[in-house]
Amino acid sequence: HGFHRDEFGAIVPSRLERGETLDYFAKLEFIINEIIQAVILQNDLSINGLRLESLNSKIDLNQKVRILREEWKIISDDTFQLLMKLKSVRNVLAHSWDFENATYGKNKTLETNFEEFQHDLKEVWKRLIVTYENVQPQNELMDTILEDMKRVVKK
Repeated sequence: HGFHRDEFGAIVPSRLERGETLDYFAKLEFIINEIIQAVILQNDLSINGLRLESLNSKIDLNQKVRILREEWKIISDDTFQLLMKLKSVRNVLAHSWDFENATYGKNKTLETNFEEFQHDLKEVWKRLIVTYENVQPQNELMDTILEDMKRVVKK
């Protein structure tokens, strides 16, 4: 797994900072990867897990989210739309050092609409954690990580 639980930390940025915000998207992609692995592997932790991890690293976030909604129907249309809205910020920040190019919401900059961005990011996390719990077989380590994530999301 990509993140050790002690490194996971907060999942919603407290301030508008490019590197910090991109870090949160890496964490978001981590939970999406875990959902995909849980659906495909179930309890099989053999070499297939390594192959899947390799494949997962070659599929972009957009395609992963589309698979979850369109192919597997395990996230709602509303969650999908929220993820696409959030992903647009990630794409701008990944290719630009300047927040001026990042919009969030209709005719609003990320800077002026940062609270809504934080709220939506927290909401999508809650939904993805529930999705993960629904597809993941019992696993003590991931149960502990999920509990940590839930505590962070509630803050």
